Amino acid sequence: MQAKDITTFKPSEQMREILARPYNLPGDPESDTYIMGISGGVDSCALAILMTLKFPNVKFSYFFTDTIADHSATYETLDKFEQFLGVTIERIMPEKGLYELIDHYNGFLPSANARYCTKDLKIKPLEKKMASIKPFMSMAKIHSFVGLRADEPSRVGFESGDPSQLVHFPYRDMNVVKADVFRVMEETIGIPSFYKTKSRSGCSSCFFQRKGELTMQIEWFPKDHFKAKSVEKLNGPDKARFKAQPAKPTETFKVARNWLQYPLPSSWDYDEFVKQAPTKNIKSTERSTLYVAVEFELGTPYFGEQFVGFAQIVATSTSPAGIKKQVNGRWEHLLESLWMKYSDEEELRRDVRYVIYQVSADSDLLDTSKDYDKNSYTLHRFWSLEQAEHWLTWANSILLHAGQMTHEASGAKVEGIELYKPKDPIINDLVDTREQEIEEEGEAEGSRAICWACSI
Repeated sequence: MQAKDITTFKPSEQMREILARPYNLPGDPESDTYIMGISGGVDSCALAILMTLKFPNVKFSYFFTDTIADHSATYETLDKFEQFLGVTIERIMPEKGLYELIDHYNGFLPSANARYCTKDLKIKPLEKKMASIKPFMSMAKIHSFVGLRADEPSRVGFESGDPSQLVHFPYRDMNVVKADVFRVMEETIGIPSFYKTKSRSGCSSCFFQRKGELTMQIEWFPKDHFKAKSVEKLNGPDKARFKAQPAKPTETFKVARNWLQYPLPSSWDYDEFVKQAPTKNIKSTERSTLYVAVEFELGTPYFGEQFVGFAQIVATSTSPAGIKKQVNGRWEHLLESLWMKYSDEEELRRDVRYVIYQVSADSDLLDTSKDYDKNSYTLHRFWSLEQAEHWLTWANSILLHAGQMTHEASGAKVEGIELYKPKDPIINDLVDTREQEIEEEGEAEGSRAICWACSI
């Protein structure tokens, strides 16, 4: 596909309507400075594109605070942005990138309680940048534009406290919501590919990511997974864990991967499934138990039953509650990202199903233990990316063998199947329920709190 650029861009009727929404540019373009931080996510990119199209005669400066560890799709999006608008984004580099910073702290990883990454990689470089462009002995102002949407009133942006540096939120004045943002991106530079697996831009190893998002990254973005895994440090006995490899289904059956499928539920209808196969959790003391969630995309021909168009593992867990929590998070992401693949919510609800499998294997093969050496550093408590990869490899092998009506060569097998109906997210403008961390042993997700600094 030929790359788009602003000189040949022809907006659709919907795009023209968004551009026509009234917004008064603050300040004086003749003397003031206008800047926009670009994170590589849809909100900041779409805002910069809208403002540039809406005010073509105003000189905007664009910057990106680089952690040197951002997702590969983020850098691809920045390149597309520059090509479309014919501009250059200033890449603000920190003194040390994330991986150098972790080494500087002797392998101690950042967390919600120790967010030195935000301080050193985002805030300090931004403050240095703002100081370099601060007007000297002048009444001129610096105007910074931030992409906080009208449909997320609880989010707040960076305020420097300097009267010469003013922050503005055009989306809220123009009543721009997520659907509008995705419209802008679809028509211009495209939606960043990392939205296949996660809901926000940022480092590929960010601790704020859900466990399901990190699991999906293994398949979709293996290079980013390898980078993220490299920041974790497994010491002592943990170094020897996760070595057992399952049988490869393609070698067992001597066929290509696309000829293999996961075992299917007795019915795709929720009520009918419960009637035919009530859910059972089989306890086993001698074998390791793992719960695996598969997302199925269904197609419906003019005549006949629904068929599977695509299937992928989206989460793994050691408990029924943990796997359902991760599926609910994935479902929330799909509801928020309808514009990526589905024409409307009705189509999404019709075509997407989640099946949860209970699988088991000998404990010396499938390692589901949550006990880590005290000197091991992992992004999530009781869980590492090495273990995530271990679980995903075993889950794929067990399920694909079961789909061919046979046990995995090591004796691993599927113990139970459940067609799970995910819960819809609770929308509350006063309380962002995504930020609430449910503390189940070994299943606590990364907080969904938005790191405001990672949006710049």
